[in-house]
Amino acid sequence: MQKRFSTSQDEATLPFFDAGQGWQHAVKAVGAWNERVGSAVAKCQSEYVEFLQRRLEADCSFAQRLARCKSPDDVLSAYTGFWTAAANDYRSQFKASAEMASSFAGAGTPIPRGDVQEN
Repeated sequence: MQKRFSTSQDEATLPFFDAGQGWQHAVKAVGAWNERVGSAVAKCQSEYVEFLQRRLEADCSFAQRLARCKSPDDVLSAYTGFWTAAANDYRSQFKASAEMASSFAGAGTPIPRGDVQEN
C-alpha cells in the first residue's frame, strides 16, 4: 500500500512505501544479483589460483632441469622449453579468464530500476 506525505494540502505529495511491501521485490532482485556476482568472482579467483599453482610447479621443475644441464646446448634447450611453455600457459589462461568473465557478464540478473511491484 502506498502512502502519501505532505506538509500541507497545497504542496506536492511524495510516495512512501510500507516497510516490507514495496521494497521486497527490489531487495530480492539485488540479493540474487549479488549472489551471482559473488559466485562468478569466486570461480574466477579459484581458477586463477589453480593456474598459479601449476605455474609455480613448472618454475620449480625448471630450476631442477637447469641444475642437471651438462652443456650450453642443454641450458639453451631448457630455457627455450621453459619460456615457450610459460608463454603458452599464460596465453591460454588469459584467454580462459576472458571467456569466463564475458560469460558471467552476460548471464547476470539485472538490477531492478523502477519496477517495484506492490503486493
